[in-house]
Amino acid sequence: MAVNYVSPDIFERALAQTPEGHYLTLTAGVYRVSGGVVDLQGRGLYGVGPATVLQFAVRQSHGQGELRNLTLDVFNDNAVTLRGGNMLLLNVAIAHKSEEAYPAIYAENSTLSLDAVTVSTNQNAMALEQATASVVKSSLGPVSISKSSDVTFVDSSLSILTASGGSRVRGHGRIDFTVLPGKRMIVAESGADIYCHTIVVQGGEVVECFCRDSTLIIHELSSDATVRPSVWWENSEVRVPDAVMVEKAQGQRVPKTWNITPDMDFFSPAYFPLMGKDDVFRLSPGDYYLSDGNFLIAPPNCTIEGVGSSDEVTLNFSITVSEGKKATLRCLSLYGSEDCCALTVDSGNLVLDNVSIGLDSYGENYHSILLQNSSDATIRDSTIIPDTTLRGGGILSIDETSCVTATNSALAWVLNAGRATFTDSSIVHLEAVGSGRVTADGITTFIPNSANSAEMVITDDAQAIIDHIEAEVENFTVVAQGGFTRINGGDLPGPVILRHNEEASVDIRLEYVLEGQQTSSVVAQEVETEGVGTWEDSAQPADQPVLGASPIDSDPMEVLNNLTGLASVKKQISNFIAVVKLNQLRKDQGLPAQMPTMHSLFLGNPGTGKTTVARLLGTILHRAGAIESDTFVEVQRSDLVADVIGGTAKNTRAALEKARGGVLFVDEAYSLADGGPNDFGTEAINELIAYMENHRDDIVVIFAGYTDKMQDFLRLNDGLRSRLPNSFLFEDYTSDEIVDIGLRDLATRSYSVDADTYERTVKAKYHTSSDRSNGRWVRNLNDSLIQVMSSRLIEQMQSGISPEGLDISMITADDIRAYADGHEGSRADTLDELLGQLDRMIGLDSVKTAVRDMVKETMANKALENQGITTQGRSYHMVFAGNPGTGKTTVARIVAKIFNSLGILDNPTVKEVDRSSLVGSYIGHTEENTTRAVDEAMGGVLFIDEAYNLYVPDSPRDFGRAAIETLLPRLENDRHRFVCILAGYTHSMEQFFDANEGLRSRVPRVIEFPDYTPGEVAEIVVRILRETWSVNEDLVRSSVESVYSALPVKDRSNGRFARNFSEEIVTAHKADIAETPDLPAEVLRHIRDEIVTEVACRYGRATPGTNTVSTDTHGVEVDGERSV
Repeated sequence: MAVNYVSPDIFERALAQTPEGHYLTLTAGVYRVSGGVVDLQGRGLYGVGPATVLQFAVRQSHGQGELRNLTLDVFNDNAVTLRGGNMLLLNVAIAHKSEEAYPAIYAENSTLSLDAVTVSTNQNAMALEQATASVVKSSLGPVSISKSSDVTFVDSSLSILTASGGSRVRGHGRIDFTVLPGKRMIVAESGADIYCHTIVVQGGEVVECFCRDSTLIIHELSSDATVRPSVWWENSEVRVPDAVMVEKAQGQRVPKTWNITPDMDFFSPAYFPLMGKDDVFRLSPGDYYLSDGNFLIAPPNCTIEGVGSSDEVTLNFSITVSEGKKATLRCLSLYGSEDCCALTVDSGNLVLDNVSIGLDSYGENYHSILLQNSSDATIRDSTIIPDTTLRGGGILSIDETSCVTATNSALAWVLNAGRATFTDSSIVHLEAVGSGRVTADGITTFIPNSANSAEMVITDDAQAIIDHIEAEVENFTVVAQGGFTRINGGDLPGPVILRHNEEASVDIRLEYVLEGQQTSSVVAQEVETEGVGTWEDSAQPADQPVLGASPIDSDPMEVLNNLTGLASVKKQISNFIAVVKLNQLRKDQGLPAQMPTMHSLFLGNPGTGKTTVARLLGTILHRAGAIESDTFVEVQRSDLVADVIGGTAKNTRAALEKARGGVLFVDEAYSLADGGPNDFGTEAINELIAYMENHRDDIVVIFAGYTDKMQDFLRLNDGLRSRLPNSFLFEDYTSDEIVDIGLRDLATRSYSVDADTYERTVKAKYHTSSDRSNGRWVRNLNDSLIQVMSSRLIEQMQSGISPEGLDISMITADDIRAYADGHEGSRADTLDELLGQLDRMIGLDSVKTAVRDMVKETMANKALENQGITTQGRSYHMVFAGNPGTGKTTVARIVAKIFNSLGILDNPTVKEVDRSSLVGSYIGHTEENTTRAVDEAMGGVLFIDEAYNLYVPDSPRDFGRAAIETLLPRLENDRHRFVCILAGYTHSMEQFFDANEGLRSRVPRVIEFPDYTPGEVAEIVVRILRETWSVNEDLVRSSVESVYSALPVKDRSNGRFARNFSEEIVTAHKADIAETPDLPAEVLRHIRDEIVTEVACRYGRATPGTNTVSTDTHGVEVDGERSV
């Protein structure tokens, strides 16, 4: 069979039609694609040599991708990027040039193999993070390896090798280094482990290696450098040949102070090898630039300080503080490079003292200061120069793992997801997101902006506590979309405009406060009475509580009762408060009173209002006189648990003292038990228990979390359960309650909606959703509806409709249906494609009919729902019954994708398990394994292979019964959130169901997988071989049919026989061509008739001699003529 080559003009179309696991063979030519990027998705591209040129970047996210015998020519992007999966590069030349710091090859959480690869680049040749790589006979250039990566080099060449973060490097054979001027050859830091057997160094006057807190072992090294090689080391194991490395540094390098002037070009590559840890760089007045690149990687623990005032010394480039390093900047100005953050701190530490930070270009993607990956910053007397006309004009960005402390500084636009403490500082805009925490002491001054942005935005579970605000802002605006916001006081020229949703808790202690909707309309006014604000509702709907109102100004019990749902919680709290008030009354009358223990458990899924209710409960208890104040302190594991002995107890005591007199709310408390009995989390629990007992009248401690996980938390310490007598169960919202919350949320944002269509759609989605985040779920759904509406409005305006003629607040029924159905044409195409995959499977006619019947049933149910007719559809749990090798697993994967396309399942995944995955070895282990398997399958398909093995009738104590008992309630309670497929032999599955009647009613569908006929097995073999080889297909069919028909029924393994038979043919063919490997590729891919006949004979039957092609030893018929 001739090879099918692909030319540049049909490449994109051919690639789109190539499934995962297959490859394209490309002719010589230049290949380009729209967008400039191709995601291989587990496919391969094979060229014919360097003349096959790909002028696009290659991505790989899953599966096994391959590039062979070709050239990659890429500009201003990574040539190859891996984020998951595996990739092989064989005989590949990479020509890479980038104006940005993009490495030619980047791999993260992946496996990479390079064989005979050449990289030409002006940046790093390869950068790896948490990756595994093998490099054989390749020429790369600079290589960076970090974050526990593992790399092996064999007979390859480099220019620079940098390893850090516990990474491991092994060099076998000969490793050639071409030393770059002013660059260290090898740098090992932060636990790196480097071993090279033989290194040959070429070029360079100075050959220097650096090793800190790491291991560097070189068995042999030779160099033609004029200065003999040396190794600088600190706290490391260094073993090198003494005969060569005669200038080893014995001990730590002495820090230096460098006096620098602008004309020295000090920050050029020529000086880099001279810089070291703890060096001080003193800069004379003037402007400083980089001669190479646009950002400087700060030396470890360095200090860069200006001589004079901060406006006399200016650095005109960006600075990066990388993993494990610290940088201090003093008395200078820094202007970041264009399209780049001015200061980036990645797993490092930054100190700014009297520094001004600016940018060449402002925008939301280019931050003035970016803190990420557990970074820490201290800012004193410094300024982030803002652009107040542009949202994001000078951002201080703190990710969820980082923290910043700022004093007497101007901080511009602040985006905080981590921990931030400000004292006497100014801000243009403060935004706290995720679980971010902001504490502002002293006076916080807000600078007016003209970008139409609110002064404060608090979302998710974030918390902002501001001591005192001042601002020349006429309408100081606070947007609270969740979380907790407190402003203790301030001096403002006008009122605070508060915009909030139901999940927000707000305590603003200012004399003048206005409650607002999501738009600028005012819905409540304050009336001043004897100097204390009281509320007079003027436009607030009667059924919409003022959730953001200050505890001083609202009845918290009324606010609680007006919350949607939570009936049992409200009743429990009412009874709880009644006991508190009774004891308070007895105390007032001089009678004995014993206040109940108020420490509590809040149990439930996310988004059920646990944090909101906890804050309200604290205010209720304070007003009832049960606790001294309404102080509310929220913490989680990261706030309490330290990574050093004694640190956890200190952190926990500090949190308890801060909350003393009020409420300490420990969110996700079960995480304190995640590390087991030897984890520092137990230290926090012990400290909490002791404090709760010794100060039971001084504090209320509330532990919150998932119901099941909190049971593990309680089992960790016997003293916990007895000290937590009050359990409040926050049940998931009903579909009616979810609709109510969703409608309130839209009304708060000043959107109107077609209520009937909204109710039907939300209920249907909620019914089948695997996402149990309750209130958050419906808010996310509302966000999606607004996006659909926005897209419609933009399309209408682009078609010529005037904005004045559009209703920009109305979410129409068509918008809701568009959201529910997705892109209808695309979904239909996907469904047709999946059904086509099913139809292309050999045989299985009854299976295909059963699946199509389920599709028709589902589409009918959706049509009825669109007309407002609710139906009770059957559960989709099912049995796949049949012998091995009949395609049950393959069909299960297609069914998962079909159900996802139809909207029955949230995702198309299949969780495959069997008895060994579910049944444990001790009491409770099986239940744990089964629950985990169902949880991991939620939203998709749980496929239990050979399910009958869970029931062993002769062993009543077998743990398999526990798996069935754990599975049964989940099949019923979560039947709309996942699909369970039980697979196995027909007869065995019938016995399994006869012994477990509860299963039969919960798994109503049975699909029988018939055995393949001999002809169908033969066709499967042909298709397997056809993917890679050319072969006499008629001969294969007749041979397989003959062999399979002669097998006893018990030995017929269906598809598995086909796979084994085809593998036997391929193995025999490879042995046949091994002796003549230099034949043309077309000949090598052709399997001779004699090979097919030989394999058939091994199975015990001679094959018919019909339909054969007469050939010589390696003949192949092409276009009617035989060629060799």
